[in-house]
Amino acid sequence: MRLIIVTGLFVAGALDLHAQTNIWTNTASGFWTNTVGYWSLPHAPTNTDVIDYITNALSKTVTIDANTPVGNLTISNLTIKGCSGATNTLYLSGNTTPFTVLGPTVLDSADASSLGALVINGGLAAVTNGTAPQMTVGYTYVGSLTVSNSGVLVVNGMKLSSSSAGAQGTLTIFGGTVTNLGALYVGNNANATGNVMLISGTLMSTNGSSHTDYIGQGTGSSANMTISNGLFESYAPLFGYGANSRCTLTIAGGTNIFCTPYLGYLNGSIGTIVMTNGQMEVTNFNSGSSCIKIGGNASTGVGNLIVSNGTLYVSVINGSSSSVGNSSNAQGTVTIAGGNSIFGQALTCGNGTNSSGTILEHFHK
Repeated sequence: MRLIIVTGLFVAGALDLHAQTNIWTNTASGFWTNTVGYWSLPHAPTNTDVIDYITNALSKTVTIDANTPVGNLTISNLTIKGCSGATNTLYLSGNTTPFTVLGPTVLDSADASSLGALVINGGLAAVTNGTAPQMTVGYTYVGSLTVSNSGVLVVNGMKLSSSSAGAQGTLTIFGGTVTNLGALYVGNNANATGNVMLISGTLMSTNGSSHTDYIGQGTGSSANMTISNGLFESYAPLFGYGANSRCTLTIAGGTNIFCTPYLGYLNGSIGTIVMTNGQMEVTNFNSGSSCIKIGGNASTGVGNLIVSNGTLYVSVINGSSSSVGNSSNAQGTVTIAGGNSIFGQALTCGNGTNSSGTILEHFHK
């Protein structure tokens, strides 16, 4: 009888083991499939784990590559968090079967001196099965996501900096492709900072005809986007969404396509697009109207559009109205200093009560 009781306890313990978290315990770098001495459970991560953590001390890189078995490429939830003064990185390269996370993915750090990072360098990843937004880059402190060298990420919504003032989240695309199926939040929390750098490659955030991206979401947040080359598409980006937020989109090259962009959306926000090269087109994607609103959907919002080179084209779709100074007490300014700017209809200046709209042309001979 005593033997039977012990055996029953052992089996129950084994079942519980597979329902526990799996934590990287080694302070050195290694492969995702390393087992004894690397993970807290006696197996590499699978979807039987509740959540997988890479959060321990010292800087390290855990690698998923072409040799990673398919059974270890689907997991339930993932957190990568750097300890004080250290960087913890999950590195994907060469995996032709997508690394799939079924639930939330968090890239974060313990303080401002550390970093939690995901690098997709020629590998494939999908974070699409959970409730959007499914990926958070910079939850309380600092997180980084890099997609490069023909790497591909498909994600169901993303927050670049999330829950705390001072959080920082950065997305860098260098020859990779990011397809976002949910909303993109850049600078999501009050006084948080979100950064997007599209050096080359593709950032696609256009899923659905009512899809909205919130650039400078939190009150007093800061959002910075720089497009150097490649393709950026967003259905309805709100630049400077949160009250008193500050957002700047710098277009230095590439192709940028929007349907209904707003600059300086809520009270006290400032949304700015600076175009020094490349192409920006405002047009409808599949239905409805297209227009650009410079200076607010609410009072005291401030919008600035500055074009010094490149090509700006705002089309006429379904009689929609583009405006400079869109709502009460809002301020909008368009400065054309070079390049080619084509508007398919007249811009309405000072569209709201006590609003102001200004169009400046500065061409140097």
